[in-house]
Order: sequence, then structure tokens, then C-alpha cells
Amino acid sequence: FELLWEELYEFAPVFEALKLIKGWSGLYAVNTMDANAILGEWPNLKGLYLANGFSGHGMQQGPAVGRYITELITGQKPILDLSIFNPIRILENNPIREDGIV
Repeated sequence: FELLWEELYEFAPVFEALKLIKGWSGLYAVNTMDANAILGEWPNLKGLYLANGFSGHGMQQGPAVGRYITELITGQKPILDLSIFNPIRILENNPIREDGIV
């Protein structure tokens, strides 16, 4: 937290006058296999759609994921192809590699 505060002060020195009274933190879902989201219908459980495992990136990916899951549920062809994040890869132990190779 102190590092963040120092960066805020550099950006806007007025932050030096602020005092932290209390804070909050929360848990987030981490996909320990490859740290990427798990998106789509779980195999063999029709109607169970997953949108989790963002490993801290959920807020920035939320709008696109919301649209994608909505399109899957309503039977529309997704505008964005996020099928690489399909839950089947978890069952098949097929992680998404960071170098872009699947």
C-alpha cells in the first residue's frame, strides 16, 4: 500500500494531506492452472455457465465477458471469440501458455 501511496503523491502532491482512516480488501478467484479466465458452459452440466478464475483481471475483462456469456446463454454467435477460455481445457489439463501457443 505504501508504494501505491508514494505513486499517488508523485502524481498529485495534494494526496500528502490525506490520511487513511480504514481500508478494505477482498478475495478474488485465481485459476491456478494458467491464471486465465474460465468462460463458458461446464461440460455435462447444461445451463451451468462459468465466468471466473480471472486472477485479478475481472474488472477490466468484465464488460467483454458479460457480453460473451450473454451471447452463449441466448444462443447467439459471440461477437468476440473467447472460446480459448472454455472450461474443457481445465478437464483436459490443457493450459493456455503465455507465449500464445495453446
